[in-house]
Formats: sequence, structure tokens, C-alpha cells
Amino acid sequence: MNNTAKVTPIETPADRPLFNRLAEWFDANDWDCEEFVSDDQSHLDALVTCENGTWRMVARVSESLRHAYFWARLDMFVPANRRSAVAEFMARANFDRRMGFFEMDFGDGEIRFRVTLWVLDGMLTDDQIEEAVDTVLADMNRYFPALMSVIYGATDPAEAVTKVLAEEQDATYHKSVPGRDLVEKEIPVQANALLH
Repeated sequence: MNNTAKVTPIETPADRPLFNRLAEWFDANDWDCEEFVSDDQSHLDALVTCENGTWRMVARVSESLRHAYFWARLDMFVPANRRSAVAEFMARANFDRRMGFFEMDFGDGEIRFRVTLWVLDGMLTDDQIEEAVDTVLADMNRYFPALMSVIYGATDPAEAVTKVLAEEQDATYHKSVPGRDLVEKEIPVQANALLH
């Protein structure tokens, strides 16, 4: 009987190029992340506190599919009796979005806001990673109070989403552009007077 341990070769960046690219970006931007590495689907996980709440930021890649996934996951679960209302809230919040969406596991009530990037034959750039992370964190932060009001305050989903969108419009002018989510443009005071 041979008691010699099996030696695993040291992995090089070529073994997991997408994951290594993600790890480089998060490291360069001083994120405190846990790494979970497997043959195909590896991910980074960090606890993030934003203005309106705290949640997990997860960045996962599939080397074989050439996809990168970024999501914010709440460390709470929607009670079964509120899942239909939350599903309506998410459908309304997701409508006409180009980048990112809310999703919920109806089995346990887990909530995420997710962005997926298809990398295909290229490599993730700093700008792509930053845009995905910023979108995930900003949109979860923006909708979080309204989402909590639907879950725990029994607020009507349509009313909750309408309130979020109205708060945005109070601060900025939004113009719908085909193929693109809301584009923000500051309105000069003179132009604002002409609109009303």
C-alpha cells in the first residue's frame, strides 16, 4: 500500500483567467473578499454596507460559459405570505431595464439584484467590472427601502416602485433612450422652468 500523498500542480492564471481577472480588480480596489474556488465556477464574496442597508456582494465566473455574474444578496428571506407581493414589486422594478434585474427564489425567499456579463472571446476590463459592481450596489441601495416596505410594511408593490421612480425624477431628469436604461441629465434652472 502506497501512503504517498497526491501532489496537486500549482494553478497558473491560465487555469482560471476570468476568476483571476476578477480577483485582481477586487484586490486593486481594496475589497475584503472571501474566495471560493472550483474547477469552473469560482466566486468572491464580500459583506457591503451602503447608505440604506447591508448585504452580500458576490462576483462569480463560469470559465466554460465565459460568463461573469455580479449580485447583491440580502441576508434575509422573504416570508412565504409576502413572496407574491415581492414578485410583483420586482416585475415592476425590472420593467424596461437594460442592465441588471431583481430575482427571488420562490422556494426560500432569497432576494438578489444581478448583472450578467457575457465575456465570450475577450477578457473583463476594469470598466466592465466597475460598471457591473456599481450597478448592483446602487440599484440594491436605491430600491432597498421600498422593498423592505413591501415585505414588512405591506406597502402595495406598485406604490412602492412608483415612489422610488418619483424620488429619482425629483433629483434628475430622465430621458428614455431605446436600448438603454434611464440616462441621467441635470436640467439647468432655465430649462426646468420651460418644462413646467
